[in-house]
Amino acid sequence: MKLLIATPSPFARKVRVFLREAKLACEELTTNPWSEDDPIGKHNPLGKIPILMTDDGKTIFDSSLIVEYLQNLPSEQSLIPETSQDQLYVKQIEKVADGICDASVLTFLESHRPINLQSHSWISRQEKKILRGLTFLNKELNGKEFFALDEFTVGDISVGCTLSYLDLRLPHLPWRDDHTNLKHFSSSIEKRRSFRETVLLPQLIPPVS
Repeated sequence: MKLLIATPSPFARKVRVFLREAKLACEELTTNPWSEDDPIGKHNPLGKIPILMTDDGKTIFDSSLIVEYLQNLPSEQSLIPETSQDQLYVKQIEKVADGICDASVLTFLESHRPINLQSHSWISRQEKKILRGLTFLNKELNGKEFFALDEFTVGDISVGCTLSYLDLRLPHLPWRDDHTNLKHFSSSIEKRRSFRETVLLPQLIPPVS
């Protein structure tokens, strides 16, 4: 298998961490979605990463779908609960984390537009989504080590990747101040080998007009 990634992408990191936790072999190819000659559009019509190219010729995009595909492969560890009710809960945690990332991306891109074109109301709207999502996750964690069943799942991976993305792209947002549970969670989860090996790194992007 091959995985197309961008080094600052929390969605790509989610898949990269999943692969390591499940001990699945996959070649990682670093791309830059902002480069005009990047081949991403040939594999995903939306021009987004991550993109998984399977050994049997399939192309899968969207991190959640990639994770579902990988979960069905023989692996050493299951990262999705067995019961449908627990699966639903974990997927909800994952979706909230992904939504925070989406709002963070929009905030980051808006801040890279020329100052006279930036919409402060738009940025404020996205930041409110981020803070509401963090408040929800902080309450759900409630001092536990992991979100569901006291087991490490893809929900935990998603939240960990989201928090690191906030540090990378929105360092001015003091999310730790009012979200103590998430603060301790982030500090703990970043010590896992799968997270140490997939630290987010910035890539140069052109100004957004």
